[in-house]
Amino acid sequence: MPTTKPNHIDLLSKTPPSSRIEGYHPWWSHRISTLDTPLPTEDHYRGLFNPNEKQEEAFQTVLSSLPPPRPLKDVLEELRQNLQLAPSTMLGEVGIDRSFRVRFSPNGDTKLSPFTVPQEHQLAILEAQISIAVELGKNISLHSVKASEATIELFKNMRKRHGVAWEKINVDLHSCTLSGEAWRSIEKAHQNAYLSLSTAINIRPNSNAVLQLIRSCDPTRLMAESDFPYISDTTQRTWDMICLIARERGWRVEDEWDYPEATDQVEGKHEETWGVVKRMESNWNTFRKGGNGLLPNKESKKDRRLNELQRKYAPHDEDSD
Repeated sequence: MPTTKPNHIDLLSKTPPSSRIEGYHPWWSHRISTLDTPLPTEDHYRGLFNPNEKQEEAFQTVLSSLPPPRPLKDVLEELRQNLQLAPSTMLGEVGIDRSFRVRFSPNGDTKLSPFTVPQEHQLAILEAQISIAVELGKNISLHSVKASEATIELFKNMRKRHGVAWEKINVDLHSCTLSGEAWRSIEKAHQNAYLSLSTAINIRPNSNAVLQLIRSCDPTRLMAESDFPYISDTTQRTWDMICLIARERGWRVEDEWDYPEATDQVEGKHEETWGVVKRMESNWNTFRKGGNGLLPNKESKKDRRLNELQRKYAPHDEDSD
């Protein structure tokens, strides 16, 4: 959840570790200043929204409900603290959104203003948060809307900037709306990239984009989610997406859990006999453990084979306990 209130840290400390995810969504990025000493409130927002003469009245309406901008350095300090509350905490939902418009009022008013947040500003906030996640070894839930090229470049730039440390975390393109072609380019180049799909976002009338993603995605990189705000419907919505994935991939839907308690499986590999639920479980478990810390484009074929054998036969950390 975006931390915009002082009591959020206390709330996080009382939340079960498995459900913690912390970060600043791009829809709130305009409230953050990249300057150590932010400009006066009106100057900050005017600089971001760049209202023209006809938009001045709308700007003043939006401005009246916006808080003074927070320095990015303070946001990052708070984020670092929150991400360290539990080992399983993830960074998210963070990202780039080129389609959203700022609301006239954040307190329940759904009417949208004409103002958007420049992509450059969103990226500055996003990349700063990613740097903290990479440093702490935290996986990421990434939001990307109408930003295919920027997302592809983001993955390239993060690998170049962070190297092996970037490969030690996994990144989920959540409710992924990329084209099948854009996703495949990321999947091929980045072994730490996953995608998850939801009925709430990915099912659209007269569009088969979600089917293309399901069919084109590596089966070991595919996950399902609800992306829905009401807990009462999250299970059913996740299940609906799982069933759609099963249908499109030709995987069986289990009637019972007919798998042994301990399976001698290779992490990130699927057995042909597995049903869709087992596959989703395997993908999630592989995702949450983080990446393998390898740079594929730097490995020789010999080194890649040796690393695969090492990962297959080396004891896991939990085996040494």
